[in-house]
Amino acid sequence: MHISRSTHSIESKKRREGVRAVLALLIACTLLASFSCVRAPRPKISTREEAFKKVSIEDLRLEADPLSIKSFLTALKGSISYYEKVPPTRIYHFGRYMVTADKLLRSYKSLRDYAEAHPSFRLISRFIKTHFDALKCNGYRGDGRLLFTGYYEPRVPGSLKKTGRFVYPLYSLPDDLIYVDLKSFGFQSPKKRLTGRIDGRMVRPYFTRYEIDFEKKLAGKGYELVWLDDIVDCFFIHVQGSAEIVLPDGNTISVNYAGSNGHPYKSIGALLIDEGKIPREKMSMEAIYTYLHAHPSEIKRVLSCNSSYVFFRKVKNGPIGSIGIILTPRRSVAADPKFFPPGALAFVRVCSSPDRNGCGRNNAIEFKHMVFIQDRGGAIKGPGRIDYYWGKGKKAGNIAGSFKPWGEFFVFVPRDESFSRL
Repeated sequence: MHISRSTHSIESKKRREGVRAVLALLIACTLLASFSCVRAPRPKISTREEAFKKVSIEDLRLEADPLSIKSFLTALKGSISYYEKVPPTRIYHFGRYMVTADKLLRSYKSLRDYAEAHPSFRLISRFIKTHFDALKCNGYRGDGRLLFTGYYEPRVPGSLKKTGRFVYPLYSLPDDLIYVDLKSFGFQSPKKRLTGRIDGRMVRPYFTRYEIDFEKKLAGKGYELVWLDDIVDCFFIHVQGSAEIVLPDGNTISVNYAGSNGHPYKSIGALLIDEGKIPREKMSMEAIYTYLHAHPSEIKRVLSCNSSYVFFRKVKNGPIGSIGIILTPRRSVAADPKFFPPGALAFVRVCSSPDRNGCGRNNAIEFKHMVFIQDRGGAIKGPGRIDYYWGKGKKAGNIAGSFKPWGEFFVFVPRDESFSRL
């Protein structure tokens, strides 16, 4: 049957308008879901130019770094390897300052060479203060205070095959998961892309946690990467983004973040506090773990509250941060790359007190040392949050799960002058 060009054009226009309508609906749903799930305060600081202010680097006691020079060099070399792989002209934003990858690479190589030749934080501190400027992060509200949280790499038993004991899978990234680039469709949205799946001729949001774990939407499709014996362990591995799995023969495999279903993250800890199940002052990952195992009938409801779902890939060693390097315990942190330059050298000054103004209190324990921004996280958004990597295993997990202090965060931007040796 012959169809005129004008009729074909009309039909094509209708299809295009239909796709735009679907995408507009998806955007609306996404934004509504985000507002309903996230309770972060409305930020006063909204741009990366506002997020930092220059301060005197001389006032920072870099020489008092209590951690090892070995760990500092390990993390530094990780950032160097990252900058070696990106285009040399790529621009990194340090507040109002713009620095190329090539300049950062040369700066960090000079710092590495000096630190290896002078393994003393007193001397390394002199070098940094001579060749870098300090920018203090203003936080959400512009008061210079940030919330620090902790994460770690779980170490749990598992199997490469489903058995009577190991019945809960970690999935690899499904083939039917797609990304929709909103900018290419002409949408001006804070969210640059949507994650979804094709259903006939429609684009729909990808399956939720409830649909994947409890309605088994992916079961038997070949995406099972490894099997665990505890669905709560699976959940926490999703939150942490990596894990070391101990197989029945004693060998281990590492799995790392490969992608997510695109749904907004919702804290089950906040849910349990609101419901009065766990007191706010006692909230931690261990407290959640204990509560869920003491109330197994609650597991489906509580876990499903967080629709966000993470998919994994096997790696030789882990955990691997978002810049593609293995994280260093207590030297690597995760931050929002919209505000914080990936790979950058930084300095933390953190108090153990949960009180926002607790640094001066007698019972507060303060620690301060240099770190590198080497990771990002689905829930780590804005200029007022830093996630601190504590390491592997149960001990690190116990610390990370209750680590929620307020503190200060500084990034170091290379100065214009050449890097001469001191």
